[in-house]
Amino acid sequence: MRRLWLVLFLLLAAPPIQAKEAQIPPAGTNVAIFRDWADGQASADEVDLGEGYFLSTVELEKGGSQLLFILGGGQVLWAPDQDPYGRWEIMGGPWDVDGDGAVDLVFSHWSGGAHCCVTVHAFRLSPGFEVLGTITQGDGDPQYLIPRDDAPPFYVHWDNAFAYWRASFAGSIGEFAAVSFKDGRFALDPTLMRASNPGEAPAFARAYSDALRGMDHPAAEAVEDMDMDATADELAAQAAENPTELGDEVLMPAAQVMLRLIYTGYADRVEGFLATAFPERPVDTTGFLQELLKQLEHSPYFADLDALNDGELSALKERLGEPE
Repeated sequence: MRRLWLVLFLLLAAPPIQAKEAQIPPAGTNVAIFRDWADGQASADEVDLGEGYFLSTVELEKGGSQLLFILGGGQVLWAPDQDPYGRWEIMGGPWDVDGDGAVDLVFSHWSGGAHCCVTVHAFRLSPGFEVLGTITQGDGDPQYLIPRDDAPPFYVHWDNAFAYWRASFAGSIGEFAAVSFKDGRFALDPTLMRASNPGEAPAFARAYSDALRGMDHPAAEAVEDMDMDATADELAAQAAENPTELGDEVLMPAAQVMLRLIYTGYADRVEGFLATAFPERPVDTTGFLQELLKQLEHSPYFADLDALNDGELSALKERLGEPE
């Protein structure tokens, strides 16, 4: 019995370990041990996932945090390798994330704290346990998977690559990313991201607008069509009022348009838009575009965005060079 207590103490108090090496009692008995270990400072519970698997959580009274483990066959099959504290939530279902016909488990973890941090985890339970992958959302509320009739579900979240870039957090620019599971990982879904015309909302916002509104998703109202010509004319007029310097009051709205073009497969229109909006300022706008592309590399989907644009982002970076 002391040995079991020691294993649980190491599991919960020490740095992350290799989950499959941690032996624990059969499912159903660990709850009492967790309670004893917590010495009244926590409560524990289990969710029967079927197929012989259990989702075990320890609720900590201090701070309202949780520890979570996936159990099966008397073993801890998975424990978080990130900061394990925060809040965990099973994301409905049943889901078939990878399209293999088997039911998968999907849940979200919110770490707590200012501007942080949501991670979505997906697991295959049958046949055999396997970690499918994660979606690193960063700041924002946990969202829900959106079902599709002809393909696996997808997930939409705000890409925080531009958080605090030349602005406050609340004033930061960005775009929504629609991701699905493909080729062994969660990736930007090109069929959902492309738009029919430059400046228009991505395909997911049009095809699944009712679903987004039904779940009060922030993308339901935030993703709207942009009038490229009208925006360029307006920015050109503002820039003409200050012939000596382009300030962020005109550059940042232009950056938001450029992101819309990039995230919907029209990166080849970015330089043309800048030339229309700021026809007399090629040097200023080239440096700004260099900075924007450099910041875009912070996105977990940079490689997917480059593929969506047929390599145009890489070509732009090579042609323009690095910002000074």
